[in-house]
Order: sequence, then C-alpha cells, then structure tokens
Amino acid sequence: MRCRALPREDILSIVSGDRLNQRRRSPVHMQFKASKLILMIATAEIFLAGLIVSSITPYQSVIGIEVFGLGSASYSALVLTASLFSVALSILVGILSDQTGNLRQLLLATFLISMVGQLLIFLFRTPLAFVLANLLAIPAMRANFSQLFAALRISVHDKPKFVGDQITSIARALFALSFAAGPFLLSFAIAQQMPLIWVYLVASVISFVCFAVTFLFWPKQGGGHSAQPDLSLGCSSFIRSTARQAMLGDSPDYSPCWKCPL
Repeated sequence: MRCRALPREDILSIVSGDRLNQRRRSPVHMQFKASKLILMIATAEIFLAGLIVSSITPYQSVIGIEVFGLGSASYSALVLTASLFSVALSILVGILSDQTGNLRQLLLATFLISMVGQLLIFLFRTPLAFVLANLLAIPAMRANFSQLFAALRISVHDKPKFVGDQITSIARALFALSFAAGPFLLSFAIAQQMPLIWVYLVASVISFVCFAVTFLFWPKQGGGHSAQPDLSLGCSSFIRSTARQAMLGDSPDYSPCWKCPL
C-alpha cells in the first residue's frame, strides 16, 4: 500500500509548529481550557466560602451579645433582618448574573463586600460596624454559594454525566468539610488564647484570597470568539427545568444554562 506524500507546505507547517499553535488558539480549545479553569476555581472557592461562613457563625451570637452588648431581642431582630437581606441579595445577584452574564464581576463585588464587612468589625469594634457587616457581608457571602455551584455545574456540561455527577459530589463534600474544618481550627486557636474578635480577621483574609483568585484567574468576558462556555438559556429556565425533572423523577440535565459567558 502506497503512502501519499504530504505537500511541502503541510510539512513546513508541521515542522514549524503552526498547526499546533493554531489548534491551541482555536475557539474549541480555548473553551475547554476556560471550562477547566472555572471548574477548579469554583471548587476551591466553594470550600473557602464555606470556611468564611462556618468561621463566623458559631461565634456571631457570642460576639454580638457579650462583646458588643446587644440585647437578645435586638440580636434576634438583626438575625431576622440579615436572613431577609440574604434572600433578597441572592435573588438580585441571580437576576444580574442572568441579565449581564458576567459572573466574574459579581463574584469580585460580593467577595469585596464580604472582606470590607469583616474588616469593619475587626478594626472599629463597635455595635454599628457589627450591624452593618451582618447586614451586608454575610448576605454577600451566602449569595455566592448558588453562583459558584451554578458555575461548577455549567463547567462540567461537556463531560459525561457520571463524571459531572462525581465532580459535583466532590464539591458538595468539600463544602460540607469546610463547615467541619472551620469551627474546629478556630476553636483550637481560641483555646490557645486567640481573641474572639479575630475570627473576623480570619474571614476577611479568606475573602481577600477568594477575591484575588477570581481577579487573577477567572476568565474575563471578551468579544469575538469567547474563551468561555457558550451558555444558551437563562438561569430561570435552568431552575425550572431542574425542578420539573426532579418532580417527574428524571435525572436533571446539566446542560448549559446562561446565555452569556461566565
């Protein structure tokens, strides 16, 4: 069997590496690379965001009542208001994410709000700073959970279903692990005479790490051939389809759900 000789131009392009470079610059390759990067960042930030909330929540009532002198009724009203703010902010972030498609900017904003809120309590140590931080910082951090999990689910849409299920299960396990690791590590530090108010400094440092990772590594939204996954439906459509399939007993379809890039 005779082998057909390659044209001279093809041989030169292979030797020079032009075809390999063109393949690396292709939209398909860039989309795969962006999906993999988003997958790694979202998984890491899910764990870190869980650490932030789990580090503060066990000590929040003690600090509010015993350190800042809030009464039981005042603290209960603060917790109720903060919960309502969390729901409202989560809905607002979801709507903005659905309309703008720029999850990177929303994550940067919420991580920044969380970091500033924790620093307010640590630096000023006044009841007003405590109230403002709990009305802004904690709801902002909780609003990130749904967005990070959505980004994780979208980044595995091009993988086999069992692989995507395994990845999301690992992310959920890391999320649960963060709620076990955070209180354990901080309780050990507090037992070693660390001031209780320093839990907010720890939370602000973790928020800064999340902000820096998102700013440096999360793919930016660009024109032309986007390097990020092509997501065609709105988040509301994704939620409706997932709920419908859950009620019917079918497995949810983790297909792309946002029109704009992450």
